[in-house]
Amino acid sequence: MIDVALKGPPRDMYRNDLTDKKWQERYDRDIWHLLVKLNNFGRNIPDNAQSILDSIQKKHESLVLKEGVRDEFTHWSESHIGHDLDITVDELFDLAIPELANKLLEDNREFQEGRLDAFRAGVKNHSEIVLQVLHYSNDNNIIAYKVWHAALVGLADLGRTFWSEVSSLLAGMGDGIYSEEPWAVAWWMRKAAKDIEPFSKDEAYFWLIANKLIDNATIEKLDDDSDIINVAINRPVGIITEAVIERFTQCKLEADQGIPEPEYLSMVTRIMTEDKGVCLLGRVILSSRLQYFYAIDREWTISYLLPKFNFANNAEAKYIWQGYLWAPRITADWARELRDYMLMIYQISTKAICISCLFSFVLSTLIYILLVHSEKQ
Repeated sequence: MIDVALKGPPRDMYRNDLTDKKWQERYDRDIWHLLVKLNNFGRNIPDNAQSILDSIQKKHESLVLKEGVRDEFTHWSESHIGHDLDITVDELFDLAIPELANKLLEDNREFQEGRLDAFRAGVKNHSEIVLQVLHYSNDNNIIAYKVWHAALVGLADLGRTFWSEVSSLLAGMGDGIYSEEPWAVAWWMRKAAKDIEPFSKDEAYFWLIANKLIDNATIEKLDDDSDIINVAINRPVGIITEAVIERFTQCKLEADQGIPEPEYLSMVTRIMTEDKGVCLLGRVILSSRLQYFYAIDREWTISYLLPKFNFANNAEAKYIWQGYLWAPRITADWARELRDYMLMIYQISTKAICISCLFSFVLSTLIYILLVHSEKQ
């Protein structure tokens, strides 16, 4: 068997148009494959065979015996979901914290994404280790944005965001995490927003991080065909605005109570007045809750939200209307405030808002007529 292996494959087994270099590579690989397989059976091969095996291995350092039957074929093709992985989730989390961090940060084009996927999946059973990795990266000033992304998404999906511990780390980080991984930060905050005690130290971190996200936000490119609702609920500024609204929900505000100061009022006013366009998606989200804001703070709503519906002097009006018409609610008093802007819709091109929103608008108009002109009114 050894003699057959050392003889190598006959030349006529391979195509005639192979170059001498390619043929030699195939020839060496076939001999290497048989010898290394025999070696792995637990019995030593003869010295002459071992010498040839060592020589081939030195000549072709990339030759490594793979698991399964891949080495039985000169070519291998497969398709699968996810990234390639060279370590299991349990093996990854068995590593010491420095080794684990280095494994995740190693510049490995073949396996890095797979390792990060495993790290995110491991949050479910190894959340404490995940937190230790985040502390380790911060304590050692290691730039680990991809690791943070995997950790935040994993924690958000788990439903245990560890807000107090993680928010204090995020609050002390520079702008890099907010410009490189804004979606992950916003998504994690959206999941955590319902569990934070109003007006607490934990909530102070919420406002700090939300402002940092907006500070580092970029302008979204939109066109007339953009599905503004879909864009808004999937982009960082829109997601963080939904988290802000969740904070309002946790306050359980009464009608005409007013928007709490200073953080709540400051944040929604900033979203409505930011003039660089970075908060447009936030304004779309706020406009979808127009009736709520009108109920708790009529004066603020008329001053800041209502003017955004004016097609005459606001280029964003078509997007603001689509936000409101996402799930419109209307009452007689609010209908009177919005009446003039509603009438403008019928004077402009129907391209200003999508057909489904236009349908909702027509229904809202009919409800308005019934409300304002009812016998009781």
